[in-house]
Amino acid sequence: MKKRVILKGNDEKLREGVKTLQYEIRHLHYAFRMIFKAKDDIYLKNISIESFLIHWRNLIDFLYKSSKNKDDDILSIDYVNDVKRWEEKRGKKTRYLIEEHNDVNKYLAHITYKRIEASKQWEFSQMLEELIRKFRMFVEHVSEERKKWFDLNSLEELKIRDFEIVDGTYSN
Repeated sequence: MKKRVILKGNDEKLREGVKTLQYEIRHLHYAFRMIFKAKDDIYLKNISIESFLIHWRNLIDFLYKSSKNKDDDILSIDYVNDVKRWEEKRGKKTRYLIEEHNDVNKYLAHITYKRIEASKQWEFSQMLEELIRKFRMFVEHVSEERKKWFDLNSLEELKIRDFEIVDGTYSN
């Protein structure tokens, strides 16, 4: 595999990458809201859950490079001023993030026996809060010029305010 080329000098390409990130954030937010609006429509609820999980995983993959990344993957390290400082501040994936990421792969992205062994209780609020926290950290490490490329309001929209957890289920 070729060594990854970070696009530091290619602002046009990086700007296009931001559009993809904004798409992921907006769809994550919409899917999160739809999970709770679906109520009795199990198909809409499942589609919304799956959409949330895929967009969540994509954004986690953006924040954390891995050996599985391809040369054309859009990654946070492409945007930050100082990769080393960003990675130190962000830290390694927590056990929680690793487990949830693996579960998304096992329950959603791949057809596995684990899917039929037990139903998974997704902690949407915790998943979202952890993602928002890491994404805000990321924005702090982006230059002022590049921050202008991001719609930071879409990040603020991801705040969880209208939903509460009742007996392990979510309601609004």
